[in-house]
Amino acid sequence: MIEIDTFHRLLDRYTQELPLIFGRHFLTQGLLDRLRQGLILAESPFTVAVVGQMRVGKSSLLNSLVGAELAVTGVNETTATINWFKYAPEENCNK
Repeated sequence: MIEIDTFHRLLDRYTQELPLIFGRHFLTQGLLDRLRQGLILAESPFTVAVVGQMRVGKSSLLNSLVGAELAVTGVNETTATINWFKYAPEENCNK
């Protein structure tokens, strides 16, 4: 598993270098527009739904993915309602 900072550095490098590489050859030049569209989509907000039966570990899964205890967990039903979690830079977290 890679750290999020490493992932962001690799993604930045990818977004800078790949268009240059694709632009070098006539067979891949046509892919540049599709690549740019894909990069725009990659930076756009998106929604992920985690659904399933009660008490099967959905909140634990979310907590594990984000690396923090944001979703309430317990033996009883703890999140029987719809809960939204939104990414924010660290200084805006937990607000």
